[in-house]
Amino acid sequence: VTSVTFKNKMGNKHGKVKHVESNDPYKARCISLVSGYIRDVQVDWVISEDIGRLCFSYFYEGQLFEYKKDYDQNGILYWLGTHSGTKPWRNPAEQGLVTLSSSGVYGDVNDMVDRRRGTQRSGCGPMIGRLKNAWFQIDFGETLRIKPMYYSMEHCNSGYGLMRGWTFEGSNDGKDWMLLRKHSKDHSFTYTSTVHTFKVDDCPGYYRYFRILATEKQHHGWWEITA
Repeated sequence: VTSVTFKNKMGNKHGKVKHVESNDPYKARCISLVSGYIRDVQVDWVISEDIGRLCFSYFYEGQLFEYKKDYDQNGILYWLGTHSGTKPWRNPAEQGLVTLSSSGVYGDVNDMVDRRRGTQRSGCGPMIGRLKNAWFQIDFGETLRIKPMYYSMEHCNSGYGLMRGWTFEGSNDGKDWMLLRKHSKDHSFTYTSTVHTFKVDDCPGYYRYFRILATEKQHHGWWEITA
């Protein structure tokens, strides 16, 4: 993909944006940045790849999402789900702002990025399995590239076994993966301590895709991702 089409409705004499038809806060800000050069028109227009990257650098190069505590409002998924803090939280996967996939899911895969504690959701959460080396993947799309410093996971249901071994990985093509953190015989998750945030030391780059790959069975003896 070498260009992205954005819809923009304009037309006042000063060339100001009257309405932006986009549910992506980055796209909306790109439109706001370049739209001052368009006067008295109503068109669907294309931002080329080089201009898109320039806009990205202008707004987000070096933008820091600083972790302070579990379920704070400083993470990138919260930022996406609230349209950079301008709207109430809504699951970004349900808005089409991120794309989720897995080796096979029991439940709704979108719940893998929901704020379960924050929304006080109840019932059976999602589970990825039961194939050896089960995996879950999140795609942040054509626009965003992320260099993680921390990532958080929450064990989703007391009926599921507790995860003990997995890797956290990043990729820019969804095929070649960079190991960012490895967990082995990790007993962080218990039924009374379900939320944990893990530090990523010396991340080597910025990535579009991230995945959790099960490398050991959960403590009940099944290949599952339960957080």
